[in-house]
Amino acid sequence: MTIDDIMLPVGTGDTVVNLRLRHLTGAPPGARAVLLLHGGNTMSDIYLTPGGGLARYLHDHEYDVWLLDWRASPFVLDKLMKKKPPLGGSFAAERAAYTMDRVVDEDIVGAVTRVREAIGDGPALSIVAWCLSSGAVSMAIARGALEGKGVTNVVLMTLGLFYAVKWNSWLKAEDFIFERVLHDDPECRGVTPNPPIRWTEDMSDAYEQWPRAWLPGGEAHADDLLPRLTFMVGQPYAIKRLATSLQHARLNDYFGPLHIGLYLHISQMVRRGFAAVFDAPELGDGAAPGDLAPGHFRDKRLTLIIGGQDGVWHREALDQMYDWLCSNGCQPSKKVHPDRNIVELLWGQGVTDPADVYEDVAKGVGPAKR
Repeated sequence: MTIDDIMLPVGTGDTVVNLRLRHLTGAPPGARAVLLLHGGNTMSDIYLTPGGGLARYLHDHEYDVWLLDWRASPFVLDKLMKKKPPLGGSFAAERAAYTMDRVVDEDIVGAVTRVREAIGDGPALSIVAWCLSSGAVSMAIARGALEGKGVTNVVLMTLGLFYAVKWNSWLKAEDFIFERVLHDDPECRGVTPNPPIRWTEDMSDAYEQWPRAWLPGGEAHADDLLPRLTFMVGQPYAIKRLATSLQHARLNDYFGPLHIGLYLHISQMVRRGFAAVFDAPELGDGAAPGDLAPGHFRDKRLTLIIGGQDGVWHREALDQMYDWLCSNGCQPSKKVHPDRNIVELLWGQGVTDPADVYEDVAKGVGPAKR
């Protein structure tokens, strides 16, 4: 399995972001192309483990596999955050470039366009999105941003247009912790779970006061990644349920910073309960779900996949998406894996078994050939 890296600049002027598009070469001619998008503070490597991961599974089943490191990826963001001055010339301009709206308009559209250019008009094209990218892909479909690109099948893992989190994560959004971080540190660009990078005082104080019972304890890695990651986004996995090769592996390399701009936009949508443009009025101000337009979903085959023990997004987020699609003339498929947390959908034991997660993904993206 050979992987070609393609640099993909998106945006305009002084807010251009250099993404990475990766292609697993060697697919049969005319094979269905599948574009895989990672989560909010992960990278495309999450699809390449264990043992080649979901990417290899699809490649071995004769799909034409593409991986995108979008602007939330540590591959992209680590380089950006080491640069001075910030993107756009100011910290405020950089935050404006790091919203879900820009992910929709630039990253997703740019990657789908580039893949379609590479494969031509003939082969089918599907998308698999996981965690935060599922929210972004749902927004792209709802806004008509993927019309004319020939995207037929979409697999949304854990998230859609509706935002529901476990109650302890909801508390952080309602406490406006990230708005307070910016008030005290206007030059904060992101928050990472990887020590020893220092958090802002607001984040550190909140973490120290967070009840230890709400964080994973004895099974945590010695590097303290899992408790800090859990405080940031909710617990993404239980170590003992991961594939054996990952239970004692260094996982820091797969998780990195989440940009404060994305954090702010996500917090707004969590408080609102559904997707909308950045800084749209929240529900208490009389907002209506204007971005939730069903028309562009009706010509796509949608598969929704979630773990029954997801500690990042509440299962209700995808249940609402399923009910909303069904009530608006769509016929989605929903797959619930009751014993899995969010990362375990990709890295858990048995994911390659028949009738398990990887097979559900393959069925969702459609046959490898038309």
